[in-house]
Amino acid sequence: MAPLPSHPLYIKFLEQCVDSPPRVRGLSFQVYTDLLLAKQWWSVQPIDVPSLDKIVLVARSQQHDKREWIIPMNPQENWSMEWLSRTFANLSSVARGVESVVLAIVSTDATIVYYRIHKGLVPPKETKEA
Repeated sequence: MAPLPSHPLYIKFLEQCVDSPPRVRGLSFQVYTDLLLAKQWWSVQPIDVPSLDKIVLVARSQQHDKREWIIPMNPQENWSMEWLSRTFANLSSVARGVESVVLAIVSTDATIVYYRIHKGLVPPKETKEA
């Protein structure tokens, strides 16, 4: 992979979050490229959210699906119910109606694990009996 500053996707990524702190760009860019290239998601947009001290990615898994809010994290970050409440509150200032987020946890070996977290209680999906 080319060094980040000269990578064509990094240049496009940076144009959309030029004011973000450099320390959060690498992790977010890794998730950004995973969504675009490996998972082939639609319209992946980085958004700098200073109140979270993160670049949040907004994307669609399919062209006509609803927007997903993806939060890049490293495994050493602590998160709690309080942190999740603050996260939903901070995202509400960016966009209305954020009911779930996807935590993209990037390990040191570049593996990314995605966890969907809903705001409040969500009933399980109904399954068809055979």
